[in-house]
Amino acid sequence: MLIDFPKEEHASLQQQFEHFGFAYTTRASDEVEKYEVGNILKTPWNRIVRVSSIERFNSLADHPFLNELTEQQKEEIGSYSYFVVIKLDYI
Repeated sequence: MLIDFPKEEHASLQQQFEHFGFAYTTRASDEVEKYEVGNILKTPWNRIVRVSSIERFNSLADHPFLNELTEQQKEEIGSYSYFVVIKLDYI
């Protein structure tokens, strides 16, 4: 299964994966139920990752990386009643 990311996030995510071996992504709406821990996914740049954790949040204020989000991302995520933060590990 493919996991997609906004094009403007590709470089940043690739750097996180290369430097740390993992990265986090936030999903809302129909993306919330799409992934499960243990899923093996393919990135747009043809790397394979595994979902290692999923945390659900009901308030934008509780987002663990709130200070790293753009105002546009905050507005979009905040428009949903809940969202998840997914940790992806390179395998």
